[in-house]
Amino acid sequence: MLAALSNIFPQRSFSRDGVHLGGVCDPKILTQVAFNGGIGLEQLKQHLPEILGRYEEMVSLLLSRATKAKTAWVCPGVHELLHRASYSSNTCLGILSGNYESIGFAKLEAVGIDPNLFQVTAFGSDHEDRNALPGIALV
Repeated sequence: MLAALSNIFPQRSFSRDGVHLGGVCDPKILTQVAFNGGIGLEQLKQHLPEILGRYEEMVSLLLSRATKAKTAWVCPGVHELLHRASYSSNTCLGILSGNYESIGFAKLEAVGIDPNLFQVTAFGSDHEDRNALPGIALV
C-alpha cells in the first residue's frame, strides 16, 4: 500500500506509523496510511481506482516472487481438505478476509487454491469493519 500510494502521489511521504494492522480491513489501513501522507478522504476516493490498480500489480509481483522462492505456501493438508469439502453435499465453503477481494483471491491463487471453491465470500472491500463481514457473507 505504501508503495502504491507513493507511486500515485510521488510528492508525498507515507508511513504506517500509528496504523494498527491486526484485525483491520484493507480499506481502513489504506485510509489511515493515506492520512499519514496528507491525503484526505476526498482525494483518496478520487484516486482509489488508480491506487488499487497499482496495489494489485505490486501484490501480484510480490506473490509471484514468493511463489518462485517457495516463501508462500499453504499448510499441509489444506488442498486435500478443500477438495474433499468442495465435493461434500453437506458443506458450503466460505472465506472472510479483510483484504480487498482482488488481493484476497490473488493470495489464494498464488498458492494453488481456486477461489471458485468458495460459495460464500466477504472481503474488506465489502466493508471496512471486519465485524460486519460475517453478516455480509450470510446474505
